[in-house]
Amino acid sequence: MKNIKASIITPIHINNGEFYERLDYFIRESQLYIVEPTWIQKITDKKIFDGIISSLEAGKFKNLENYKSKLDLSEIKIIDSVKIKKQALETLNNFGDKNNQGQIKKFFADKFTNTPIIPGSTLKGIFRSVFLFANADNNYKNSFSKEQVQDLEKKANDYFKFIGFADTKIQNPNKSIQKILGVNKKTSTGKQEGVPQVVETVDTGDFDINIESSNGTNIDLWSDFEKTIKEYSNILITREEQILNNIGIQTDFIDKLYELYDQGKYPIKIGMFKKSLSYKMFWEELLSNEVYYFDKKKQKDIMDLDMARKVGVGDKSIYLDEDQNPMGWIVLEF
Repeated sequence: MKNIKASIITPIHINNGEFYERLDYFIRESQLYIVEPTWIQKITDKKIFDGIISSLEAGKFKNLENYKSKLDLSEIKIIDSVKIKKQALETLNNFGDKNNQGQIKKFFADKFTNTPIIPGSTLKGIFRSVFLFANADNNYKNSFSKEQVQDLEKKANDYFKFIGFADTKIQNPNKSIQKILGVNKKTSTGKQEGVPQVVETVDTGDFDINIESSNGTNIDLWSDFEKTIKEYSNILITREEQILNNIGIQTDFIDKLYELYDQGKYPIKIGMFKKSLSYKMFWEELLSNEVYYFDKKKQKDIMDLDMARKVGVGDKSIYLDEDQNPMGWIVLEF
């Protein structure tokens, strides 16, 4: 087994496909209390019980919250409590929005303790992308085809067939509920344009990445593994800087990433790669001024970066937290 230390430096969110609904939590001031699901069955005040049921049936969430506010939390089993940031709190309390059902995207977590977890599949995706970068031949720049892409993908699949990444619990997690924004540009008014979501994030914390062989053999990572991680980290930081500049966001965040890099700590990003997009950032770097782009009808197309940005290829968007920091960054230490 190989072990790599990792730390979270900006908020991350890994969704498990589930949501906190309004009956799953109580809000007191700026704190969200996640409660056991049977609390409603234990209400002894018939007026409050009937009021909660009728509010739910009518979709009147303001009334629902008013009735919930009358209950004593000391009589309800609390599973977890999380701080709610300002914009998220405003969104959850915006009862004038009929579509606001108070859903909060959950972070992937242990079902019994609610301890946040980094899934092994997420970790595998990170190192699979690193493997692609490490094994790309410079000849791809001059002779590039769909067959070569498929060949490299097959090598990655074969390599990771017998390498496992265990789910890992985050140690000392600092969680929050916040409103995040997927930004791709600024409007003419100067406001950022994007799709907001209220999510549960882990803002800081540490975890171990354990890599093990599933068939009992020794793990033989490529010899220049750490060097590759270093090069890969540099590319990610550079790409993030370009994205922020393209969108028009001013921040000293990139300087912080470079400081860590110079200290021998390698920042990388979680959750930015999607196989359906053929690791678009990876191919963009590989091809310098060209982007490999799959098209369902044409099968393959090569376009320059300016065109790529216009059609949304090349990860030219970014998720920001409520403090305007780019999300999803962790640091690896060997």
